[in-house]
Amino acid sequence: MRLFVDAELDWPLDCETFLQAIRRGVDAGRPLEVNLRDRGPERDRAWFTVDDLGLTEHVRFLETAAEWSEAAARADLVISQAPGAAVTVSQPGAVASRLPKGDPAAMWAAFERLCEPVAPADPAS
Repeated sequence: MRLFVDAELDWPLDCETFLQAIRRGVDAGRPLEVNLRDRGPERDRAWFTVDDLGLTEHVRFLETAAEWSEAAARADLVISQAPGAAVTVSQPGAVASRLPKGDPAAMWAAFERLCEPVAPADPAS
């Protein structure tokens, strides 16, 4: 699963819960690639949290607009937050869903639900 966080690193984004949710996915054996914009008021705190949670192999901090564009294009899920708005998660080209705050298990479950393969329609129906 490839995730891209299209927002500045800020604790109102609930970055810590997001990273704890990623840890749950890693612990469950899910292959993960997480790309974060490397900017924002909580940049250093995010770096330390990634290290504290043992996620350095799974999380990359991207510095340039070109890196952001590439990561967004390859992402299975995009997490974003407009100023003053709720944090949302979506598959590229799909309608965004609000992301649960403060609960790593619920957040991870939301990621899993969005990435479940959709069964093809039965041609007989």
